[in-house]
Amino acid sequence: MEGLEPPKIEQRQVNALTYEEVIKLLNSYTTQSFKQLRGKTAIALLADTGVRSNELLNIKLDHIQQDSIFIEKAKGNKQRTVYLSALSTQILSKYLRRRQDYFTDHALIDEEYLFVSSTVGRQLTYAGLYQIIKFAEKKAGLKDVRPHKFRHFYAVQSLSNGLDLFFVQRVLGHKSVSTTAKVYLGSMQEAEVKRNAKLNSPLLKRNKK
Repeated sequence: MEGLEPPKIEQRQVNALTYEEVIKLLNSYTTQSFKQLRGKTAIALLADTGVRSNELLNIKLDHIQQDSIFIEKAKGNKQRTVYLSALSTQILSKYLRRRQDYFTDHALIDEEYLFVSSTVGRQLTYAGLYQIIKFAEKKAGLKDVRPHKFRHFYAVQSLSNGLDLFFVQRVLGHKSVSTTAKVYLGSMQEAEVKRNAKLNSPLLKRNKK
């Protein structure tokens, strides 16, 4: 209708990790021990899928497919599927093999969960996940690294790389696309917006056919 303006979506900037920081955190775990591979896998999945910390901790072994993970206990009692890169799939596979070997000689109480403690195999708690991240933070020489910053990293990097806003909304499990836009579009640098606008021009796509 003439004279009406589309509603404005208020945008804010989030404090997301950079790609270089995430690589440093991943590389903080260097050995093939159970605890080291558990830490590396937790960080890889947080950064690669954008899952919330409680969603990560509630992943069960039967939720895992070859290149995806079913998120059963998502926010608002919703369910969704997140997808894994080749790197995360490789890291996860190593952890699963080491996990199986480790618990042949250790108690495993909550065997259905992906992430469990190294002592009696109880489901890993938020405090345990926090310790994993703080260990990596110290080794990487970083400050103020928290679980939710990996979710911010996933969203900002995905949008900066040209991933569709609606796809990012779906993977993150946001109820509305306006939530995704409000939280993350403002964090994209103008140069990134310009580059993506050129790369994803509808005219350019038409001419490529």
